[in-house]
Amino acid sequence: MSAGQISISSTREGHSSEDYTIGIICALPIDLAAVLGVLDEEHPRPPQNPRDSNLYYLGQIGDHNIVITCLPAGRIGLISFACIQKGLMAGIGGGVPSEQHDIRLGDIVVSQSTGQYGGVVQYDFGKSHPGGVFERTGSLCPPPDVLLAALNGVKVSQLTNRVSIAAHLSSLGGPSCCNCGTENRIRREPRSDRLLPVVHYGTIASGDRVMKDAIERDKISQSSGGILCFEMEAAALMKPSMPCHSQDLRRLRPTQNDGWQKYAAATAAAYANELLNHLPPAQTGSDTCYPTRRR
Repeated sequence: MSAGQISISSTREGHSSEDYTIGIICALPIDLAAVLGVLDEEHPRPPQNPRDSNLYYLGQIGDHNIVITCLPAGRIGLISFACIQKGLMAGIGGGVPSEQHDIRLGDIVVSQSTGQYGGVVQYDFGKSHPGGVFERTGSLCPPPDVLLAALNGVKVSQLTNRVSIAAHLSSLGGPSCCNCGTENRIRREPRSDRLLPVVHYGTIASGDRVMKDAIERDKISQSSGGILCFEMEAAALMKPSMPCHSQDLRRLRPTQNDGWQKYAAATAAAYANELLNHLPPAQTGSDTCYPTRRR
């Protein structure tokens, strides 16, 4: 079964908008389709505020009720879902391989604070100083402690071979990148498990343009304390309308291989499922919502 052919267990149980505490924003429709493929259940949509033009998909993963939407709408509206407490963003990114990080196509990069930044830095936003010095000032808030604890839970599962990412990839199907074209490929030692993506944790750089210059990419990475991947969507979340409790998940894309993108989308979706299954259930009710934004 491919990421474009999704089989989801539907439920007729009614849910109010206050029951949904996790928001997932997808960069592309293919990312959204992959997330739908790892839902445990799909929920019908409740009535939506007419002032909210976003298209939402609802469902459940583990103990969490999930709201999913796609760019360019870009943000889960707190008008319709005032009780969103945590956010994930899933999409594509361009990896920054180095001697410290053996990053390859299909791997997963998860934003995590490294001390200098909270996990995501807006590399093209800042102040210019004399002497050509550029000070970056745009960054996302660090993920909350409960999400960081869930990340540690996933890491423990990986070390004890209990992680289920491979199982999700098997159910979603689609080709891996083992047979990608050899043009511009850098020869590296093959991994022992060629079909299982590796998860990397660190800083993700976000900006308003596609990063195509490897020299500029490496320069920005070095000046920012080590960037694992570049992307273009997370900077949109650096606005006060999104709760400051979010995590960025990136699948690494090939330069030209649209058919392989389903597998790449599935890796980020599979990790999101694993992460949410390590996250404790959230408290629900009107006292946990955003009363100033509810209508």
